[in-house]
Amino acid sequence: MDLKLKNKKVTVMGIGLNDGGVGVIKFLIKSGAKVLATDLKNQKQLVPSLKKLKGLKVKYVLGKHREEDFKNADLIIKNPAVRDDNFYLKIARQFHVSIETEISLFYQLLDINQPLIAVTGTKGKTTTTHLIYEFLKADNKKAVLAGNLGISAFNVLPKIKKDTTVVLEISAQQLESFKDKFFRPQKAVITNIWPDHLDRYGNLYHYSLVKSLIFKNQTKKDFLIANYDDPLSKKTVRKTHSKIIWFSALNQGPKIGNLVFVKNNIVFYREKNRCIKIFDLRQTSLLGEHQKNNILAAIGIGLSCHLSLTSMVKVLKTFRNPKHRFDLFFEKDGVKYINDSAATMPQATEAALSYLKQPIILILGGKDKKLDFRNLIKMIIKSHKIKKIILLNHPDYDASYLIKEKLKNMSKLLVEADSMSEAVKMAIGLSKKGDVVLLSPSSASFGMFNNEFERGLAFVALVKKYA
Repeated sequence: MDLKLKNKKVTVMGIGLNDGGVGVIKFLIKSGAKVLATDLKNQKQLVPSLKKLKGLKVKYVLGKHREEDFKNADLIIKNPAVRDDNFYLKIARQFHVSIETEISLFYQLLDINQPLIAVTGTKGKTTTTHLIYEFLKADNKKAVLAGNLGISAFNVLPKIKKDTTVVLEISAQQLESFKDKFFRPQKAVITNIWPDHLDRYGNLYHYSLVKSLIFKNQTKKDFLIANYDDPLSKKTVRKTHSKIIWFSALNQGPKIGNLVFVKNNIVFYREKNRCIKIFDLRQTSLLGEHQKNNILAAIGIGLSCHLSLTSMVKVLKTFRNPKHRFDLFFEKDGVKYINDSAATMPQATEAALSYLKQPIILILGGKDKKLDFRNLIKMIIKSHKIKKIILLNHPDYDASYLIKEKLKNMSKLLVEADSMSEAVKMAIGLSKKGDVVLLSPSSASFGMFNNEFERGLAFVALVKKYA
């Protein structure tokens, strides 16, 4: 699709540090647009992104936004982290300026019949997305990865041909950009819908409405892979017109309909009057009980694409946890180090703690997203596995303060660290052979870090430096 961007005045709102802003700016410049990039971060904070844009004809307004940059533009590309009710976006709408995001612009450039698989959910998106991509490649299908993966979708745009399947991980914030726009993946996954981002959406109902945008325009020809074990997912997907393939790790599910399920660690697929054995979960390289759901969801997509079972099983035997997602990345002197920095909500940390049997030194805490920590606190209080909790301490880290208050009767369990470097040194000093040092913060990273990926990378680098 030709968007006719040549000589258009485009304001990019939020350059960011995740490459999405950089990718879209490069694309706009290549398309002949006149680009103004504005960000509330200053030049020093944006150095990694600005280096990638060096030499390009871009006008910058940093450390602030200006009204005139939103009034006089032909198009606004906003960072998905920017809320729709933002003051400057309201000004743009008053002046009838179109507003897009990197992902909504990318989608408009795809052919209407482009094979598209989209994956959303509160947790499990990245692992499921990567598994699907590897399934396709193992079956000799052309495929590209794009979306909420820390890289720009525009980086893969030149690789996309008519027969290329685009596998898109899409967050709630990215889906939000399709609230008033058309979006129709022929195949979609909702891994789960748990309480998250309630500081942005207010309540679970509004959050689930955003997630439902993934199937809003699907037809009876399309497929939706949904979690039968998750009550809110079940309730949300009732509105769909697409064919549902349910998945259940608890060996439950509808009596009628297509179902991928687990029984005695064996994955089966039930379709009408037949039941197929697919895979023994004890053969997988993925760590974590929660990975069962991700595997089942990915298999559901593989079946809807008619991929060979042999190809999928081959991938499942060798596929490892993606970075920052319960990633066992290092072992020294009998101590295992796990990077679970993408655990930005209590349920994710609960899953990690449930899986581990060894003594745990847990690095915890960060910025709260208005989430409920009660179950995690109960688990910590009852647990005999946790040797020590190292709380990350920062003026913005209200979740750390909340955890500290809830565990004040267990003060001997807690120590505080004012930096990741201090936390890692403490963890190494406290650990003994047979222990696990686990970074699973249960909360957002903002304040000490720009995002959970930066937090995870810092943890990995410091462990390798000091251990």
